[in-house]
Amino acid sequence: MITSLFQGAIGWLAGLTEAAVAIAVMLLIGLVVGMTGFWMLSRSLRKLAGPAAELDPSEDETEEIEGAEVVTICPDEDSPPSNLGP
Repeated sequence: MITSLFQGAIGWLAGLTEAAVAIAVMLLIGLVVGMTGFWMLSRSLRKLAGPAAELDPSEDETEEIEGAEVVTICPDEDSPPSNLGP
C-alpha cells in the first residue's frame, strides 16, 4: 500500500515535470519564432526605407542655438555677500 502511494506520488511528480518541460519548450520556440519575425520585419522595413538621410551638421547647431535658454547668475539684493577672498 505504501509502495503504491510512493509510486503514485513519483508518477505525479514525473507528469508535472514533463508538463513543465513541454511548456518551457513551447515558450522557447515561440520566443525564437517571434524574435526571428521581428528581426525580419525590421530588416525588410530598413531596406524599404532606403539609405539614411545625412543631415548637415551646421543645421543641427543653429537649431540648438535658437532653442537654447540663456541663464545668468546674479546675486539678489537680499542675498548675503560671499566671502571668497582670504
